[in-house]
Amino acid sequence: MKLTAPAKLTTTLHMVGLRGDGYHLLESEMVTVSLADILDVTEGESGTSVRGQDISGEAFSIEGQNLCDRALELVGRQARVEIQKHIPIGGGLGGGSADAAAILRWACFEDLDQAAVLGSDVPFCLLGGRAFVSGIGEVVKQEPFEPRAFTLILPALSVSTVAVYQAFDEVGVRESSAAHPNDLEAAARLVSPALSAVMDEIQRRTGTAP
Repeated sequence: MKLTAPAKLTTTLHMVGLRGDGYHLLESEMVTVSLADILDVTEGESGTSVRGQDISGEAFSIEGQNLCDRALELVGRQARVEIQKHIPIGGGLGGGSADAAAILRWACFEDLDQAAVLGSDVPFCLLGGRAFVSGIGEVVKQEPFEPRAFTLILPALSVSTVAVYQAFDEVGVRESSAAHPNDLEAAARLVSPALSAVMDEIQRRTGTAP
């Protein structure tokens, strides 16, 4: 069976607290975009493979455990999953979460609280569309569809989500604004000077620099 796993785009992200177990509480708007991975699922077999091209255009192939295996464990199913990657890895578009959510949909799994255990983007990716997301990602309030066009600029680099959250815990939040709707921006810039340079150049060329 072929499954489609659409990417998600986070248009706003505000960090509003920290749970006792260390999970960050957020308030965010997320939208589904047309960029998507394709999953070939063969029930009764096992193993996961990922193939595609990285952001620089180099072909890659990965065998082994990934988030889809954890999703299969969560739903109590066994299958071989072959993923054709189109969503860039480490680009903030929720590729791994989208793939896991596609497995959950395939298994008719609807528990958003359990989905959030796999990752904060998984509950939204499970439902898709346009939504305001809160809690640790498990509270998803779907909103009416709005036609929007986005330009995705995908530099040949990736940033570790774990490292960004660790940096955020150290530097905290800068004041949010229309120019800076992402509370993790300062932390991401700190973790990846290359990303910071790209963002500065985009802002310079588009006239959106603060």
